[in-house]
Amino acid sequence: MGQISEINEDNIEDIRDYIGYDVAENIGREYFSGLISYDAFDEPAAAIVWSLKNADSFDESETEIYYFSSESTGDGGELLQEYSERIREDNIVRSSFELEDTDPEAESVLNEGGFDTKRKEGRNLYVTVEDLSSMPFTAKKKTPPYIRALESLTAVQFRQGVTNCMFCGRTGINEDLAMLPMDWYDMRVSSCMMTDGKVNGFFLIHRKPSGVLMPVLLYASGMDARKDMLNMLRYSMNAVINDYPPDTRIMVCRHDDKTRDLASYFFPGRKGEEVLQGERDEQG
Repeated sequence: MGQISEINEDNIEDIRDYIGYDVAENIGREYFSGLISYDAFDEPAAAIVWSLKNADSFDESETEIYYFSSESTGDGGELLQEYSERIREDNIVRSSFELEDTDPEAESVLNEGGFDTKRKEGRNLYVTVEDLSSMPFTAKKKTPPYIRALESLTAVQFRQGVTNCMFCGRTGINEDLAMLPMDWYDMRVSSCMMTDGKVNGFFLIHRKPSGVLMPVLLYASGMDARKDMLNMLRYSMNAVINDYPPDTRIMVCRHDDKTRDLASYFFPGRKGEEVLQGERDEQG
């Protein structure tokens, strides 16, 4: 059996090239965990990174595996067993994943590990800045003065706006929204809505180390929330067009009905890439 170690902020610099920079940036965030297995020559042999979901629920907590790789079924099997033992201690009820570019060894390990897997269209839709610039929606540049760039806020105003989102149960795709600093987002292209001296809406966009832009949260409160969200979308889309090259990729995570409907409206007919999807009951 190879040596298995926890992936943490102390060793991530040595592991970053193996798991990829976009995955590695999540190590150290609340709810994210990782394990890595080394072979007899102290070379990485397998790795897994996952995140806790529904963390506030005692009997409905889940994990989502964000990354899994294995050089052999033996190494991967041992690592997956260690993962299973770790999450059992946390009373996890279900594990799931949606993985792109999965190698055959890793897929075999996941199947043998009890996951019900299938190939299907992924929830992530990839578009480019050039796609945004050709949309009639972005042809209109003007937005109301209360729609601003995120960089115009103070840290206190930003935190107040995040608190408002949390109070309304809106975290977007990040359950650790309350813990992330303002500069985790691209503050020039992310936008906010300021009314009566308060932040009442956000469109937050994160730039991954690879350069891929990832919308994280779109939310507004108030009677005109739908109109305000569209105005923030227009403001940020045009900011992205001005700040990034046309071939810059944007990853739209269609994680719920609202984001699926929005993606279908702006990018009709576009499909996500094929992924390996799977889940496993952890209470059986």
